[in-house]
Amino acid sequence: EVIAQQRVTSIQVVPSLLRMLVEEPRLSACTSLRRVFCGGEALSLELAQRLFARLDVELYNLYGPTETCIDATCWRCDRGQNTVLIGRPLANTQTYILDPHRQPVPIGVPGELYIGGEGLARGYLNRPDLTAERFVPNPFGGGACTRLYRTGDLARYRPDGNIEFLGRVDHQVKLRGFRVELGEIEAVLGQHPAVQETVVVVREDSPGDKRLAAYIVPGPHQTPESGELRSYLKRKLPEYMIPSAFVVLDALPLTPSGKVDRRRLPALDRARSQRESGYVAPRNVLEERLAKIWERVLGVEPISVTDNFFDLGGHSLLAVRLFVRIERRMARSLPLASIFQAPTVEQLAAMICTAPSSATSGCLVALESEGKKPPLFCLPGLHGHAFRFRHLVGLLGDDQPIYGLQYPGLDGQAVPLTRVEDMAAEFIQHMRRVQPGGPYYLCGYSFGGLVAYEIAQQLTAHGQPVAMLAFFDTRAPGVRGRSARSEKNVERTDNRRDAGSSLLNWLERVSLANKQAADGYFPQPYSGKAILLRAAETPDETSESSEAVVDPVNGWGEWVRGGLEVHTVPGDHNKILSKRNIWVLGEKLRACLLEAQGHRLLVR
Repeated sequence: EVIAQQRVTSIQVVPSLLRMLVEEPRLSACTSLRRVFCGGEALSLELAQRLFARLDVELYNLYGPTETCIDATCWRCDRGQNTVLIGRPLANTQTYILDPHRQPVPIGVPGELYIGGEGLARGYLNRPDLTAERFVPNPFGGGACTRLYRTGDLARYRPDGNIEFLGRVDHQVKLRGFRVELGEIEAVLGQHPAVQETVVVVREDSPGDKRLAAYIVPGPHQTPESGELRSYLKRKLPEYMIPSAFVVLDALPLTPSGKVDRRRLPALDRARSQRESGYVAPRNVLEERLAKIWERVLGVEPISVTDNFFDLGGHSLLAVRLFVRIERRMARSLPLASIFQAPTVEQLAAMICTAPSSATSGCLVALESEGKKPPLFCLPGLHGHAFRFRHLVGLLGDDQPIYGLQYPGLDGQAVPLTRVEDMAAEFIQHMRRVQPGGPYYLCGYSFGGLVAYEIAQQLTAHGQPVAMLAFFDTRAPGVRGRSARSEKNVERTDNRRDAGSSLLNWLERVSLANKQAADGYFPQPYSGKAILLRAAETPDETSESSEAVVDPVNGWGEWVRGGLEVHTVPGDHNKILSKRNIWVLGEKLRACLLEAQGHRLLVR
């Protein structure tokens, strides 16, 4: 009423008050309003869009902690944009996005936001310890800006110089070896048209079982389903950032100051309605036993026999746990790669019922068997399974078969090999069953690049042409550095309860054998060409290591005599094959494949 009666043209509100205004029917009478300034807490895209739908106004998102008195950045929200940024610093204000060593991060890389300038507070009253912790010397300049305030907020620069707010640094967690930024998941999920508000947390309702959970407040007349939200996130985020559970709430619990109270979020309800569309109950004893195991491992009840393991939040470590339980409860040992061919209870039950020879076995795993082009053979890292290559399917163009080659010993039957030369000879036999003659196309991740190199050597020595040899952040023989150690860190499982399982013992044996093989591999130079897809970042675990070797070609310069083509791909060694980064890697690999196959495509 005041806005309409007094012909107010500009207002400044917090998002919670703006939401009340947007829901007020009389807001349409506020035709004098021209500018809305919003600050104090995160402004959601959904709220901005609802305001634009009600009024023809300019909307400005303001950001700034109290310690910077009080706004530090500003961004004008435009209609049709798919995100809400915090923009650029105001006059007499400086912003820096820094890594843990207080060095600037590249564009697009998350870091902690620091603020300097005339608006900085002197410190905290009677708290010299906290003042020293949060107000730090400015390492980049003198003059008036001698101090910076550590906001504790996670942010990154966009290519146009604007800043994107990602959440709190203390909401950044480690999950299965990956750094997960909860605010980034919230930002993407908040862009879904059916989501009004959301918060993402890590829950550990069972000891040692940490999972991502998303709490959703749907928009008016919206009923988002878990499958729909999961599919939406999969198109935008890597698999390790997809929540395992989605919980719909009428409203998020708030503190007295209006912030989300994460401690009051309800525990996950493991029950899933059997009336949910697509649910198919177990139809026999075997499916019922398998479904119970899946429910225990995935934390979802009930499991439809048509549910996909990966769609329910399954990943490599949960797959290990799944097959360990199957082995213990049913006295059936299956290769870990079986989950690719049989990712549902229905398919896995059918596989168990068939003769052992028809199950996924041995070294060769068909990730994509359809296509008339020569197949691409992919060699995995130390732990030897092909999980990491599954996201390549669909990225390399139509008609392109893709096969993973897994190291002997993962099935518990063969003895792990300890020489790269022996591995290469074994793999060539499997490759020839699919492709009797060249030209061959090879790629390898980390340790797998060494094996791919040796396969190329042996094929060439026998007169078989190798059209493409690609390394995914592999270091040359004898070069010590980040690859093997950081891969070991990210693949490691701390599931002590299952430590006695033969499946985990097989994985450990294969890993140790591969490490021994890598240490003892001293090949001859390769006369052909090779491609290096090199990680742009260094994992945190090794960033300060004296062993980390800084070499733009990872040591391959003296080994590859026919020419080395180098491309940089986003992510560190552990994440170049994650769902987020593999789009870029896949684009570059596809271009290299097409060129090797006689086509030309620009590699950016």
